[in-house]
Amino acid sequence: MKRNLGLVSLIAIGSLLSIIAPTTAQYRPDRPTFFSDGERQLNQEINRLDHPSVKNSEPVLSFEQAQKPSTEITQLPGNIIVAMPGTFRGERREILDTTGGKLEFTVLATRQSDSQFTVAYSVPLTSTRLVEPEALFNQIRDSYIKGRPVKLVGERNIALQRYPGREINLSSFRENHQFRVYLVQQRVYVLGVSKAKDGGPATQDVSQFFNSFQLRTQ
Repeated sequence: MKRNLGLVSLIAIGSLLSIIAPTTAQYRPDRPTFFSDGERQLNQEINRLDHPSVKNSEPVLSFEQAQKPSTEITQLPGNIIVAMPGTFRGERREILDTTGGKLEFTVLATRQSDSQFTVAYSVPLTSTRLVEPEALFNQIRDSYIKGRPVKLVGERNIALQRYPGREINLSSFRENHQFRVYLVQQRVYVLGVSKAKDGGPATQDVSQFFNSFQLRTQ
């Protein structure tokens, strides 16, 4: 009987994960970033359900937060702030292999409705990689596109105060991906929004997300 209850709970958890957190529960090759915490947390919850006698056993998955989307101001290295909407925040390290060399990033992600929001910042770059921002932006763009079923549909130069940037728009079969890449002092910052094509027009959250990225004055 206990085993049956555990199985029912497992099925319910799996169903809920597939609805509210698809980007953390499965690999999507058309996404430039991937967060694998969902599978690990699900396995931990399975173990907890199968061993109910363990004292002080607490759920590793909390679904209450998914019902309360929020927008929080996130402080990034380099005196940068950004407001990320949504829930199910994840964090991981990623290595981007470009033609100019490897770039190590810390990536943060949230999800709201049919959109995923990501923010990434690199480790401080060497002086040789800071000389030509345009070449660096091209390398990052090409590295994201390589090996993925996405195509470039547009790009333009942008800036954050006196710091150079690039807006890059990609399209896959099911989603549109919009990125803003900045070179601020010694770091590269990447903001991204992936939105389902059948999810309707762009929401106000997208523009607010991009506009919230600011360099704080001392």
